[in-house]
Amino acid sequence: MTEPSFYPPETLSMPRPDTHSETAPPRFRLGRWNVDASRGTLRSGAEVRSLEPKVMDLLIRLAGDPGQVVTREALDAALWPGVIVGEDVLSRTLSKLRKALGDSASDPIFIETIPKRGYRLLVPVRPIEPSEAQAARPRRQRLLLWIGSAALILIAIAGIVRIGGDAPSLPPDAGTPVASDMAEAERLTRRADDLYMNFTRADNEAAISLYERAVAADPAYAPAQAGLANALVQRVVRWSGRPGSGMAADSLTEAMRTGITSTAEARAALDRAVRLGERAVRDSPRDADTHKALGFALSASGRLDDAERAFDAAIAADPEAWEAMVNLGEIRGMRVPGSGLAHYMRAHAAMRRAYSGSPHTIGPWLAPMGVMIGDAHAAQGRPEEAERWYRRVLDDTPFEPEATARLARLRLDTGDAVLARELCRTLADRIGPTPACQSVLKDAGS
Repeated sequence: MTEPSFYPPETLSMPRPDTHSETAPPRFRLGRWNVDASRGTLRSGAEVRSLEPKVMDLLIRLAGDPGQVVTREALDAALWPGVIVGEDVLSRTLSKLRKALGDSASDPIFIETIPKRGYRLLVPVRPIEPSEAQAARPRRQRLLLWIGSAALILIAIAGIVRIGGDAPSLPPDAGTPVASDMAEAERLTRRADDLYMNFTRADNEAAISLYERAVAADPAYAPAQAGLANALVQRVVRWSGRPGSGMAADSLTEAMRTGITSTAEARAALDRAVRLGERAVRDSPRDADTHKALGFALSASGRLDDAERAFDAAIAADPEAWEAMVNLGEIRGMRVPGSGLAHYMRAHAAMRRAYSGSPHTIGPWLAPMGVMIGDAHAAQGRPEEAERWYRRVLDDTPFEPEATARLARLRLDTGDAVLARELCRTLADRIGPTPACQSVLKDAGS
């Protein structure tokens, strides 16, 4: 798998001195961006982008010496004191910062690379005083504060807040929302994102509740709108109907084929998800995640042409947006069987590149993606390529059940019953029997 970012502790060196004398203010303006170090955010009008802690640390260090060359050694010492890091760690962190700023290494506006020396911040740093920060609050946000106050009467009457026609219903125990509270929206959305990624019915419902509260707190916060759109689509596809009703699917293709997405209740939820996705794109048009959420909602609604355009826009905004590549591959595969393979392979390559930065997010998906690519090769009559992918999965994740069973079946079909039995018997000994391997063993005469 990907090399770890840090070397073992026994190889640590003494901290290198950081010679800069200036300190960036906690809140400052950088070109079109308002930077808030304490919240880890960039804001430009209604558009908000969250930075990982190390990415914000890098921006703060560069902003401490605007216009001056800051060496790689000084940046390493500031960001990872006392630790020797791999050569590409700083480069990856800088790439994330440039992406967040909307900058380019080849044609820089914000950060210039000085070959063999370091990096230089090209844009002046302007501190934001508290009074200026209040005055600079977007007019739209101030208007929403007024709307939010007026809406308290509606809450008492109907228990619903409707802003722009799309704001979600609040549960009775949600309390009175504080309109335009971005910090609260960010907090709720981060927690909702964690729950959403567990992909269970209970966690998805919890995520929906938190996303709704986040949107009520700040109706212009695009990540909450996008997250809620995603969770609503997952509810329709994976957990339609009441618990235990049996209405569920493992993929969008299956959900559409079985009619799960065509019920009146599903259509209403998907229409809402599309509206949320459209709002998210309007509020944050350069964010790949908003385009992905819109594409997901559009595809579940059967609007495949519009969904393709949304996923293409996500990949244009972020060439490493592997989730959009997977979804685009599924749509293409719906239309022409096998035509999604190139997108899946591109997504797998992007996932491996991003793995070291997000192992907990990407790790669970690497093996299923590899198996799916192997299945696609097998379906297209390329057993050698299919075997190569199954083995690749098992190299990364030994005894992965699906890859093991697929490889065993492939070997049995090509006449190698001995290896097929060995693969499935070893799997049973290590983790227990699986239906797919039990079928292989039965057909192999074991």
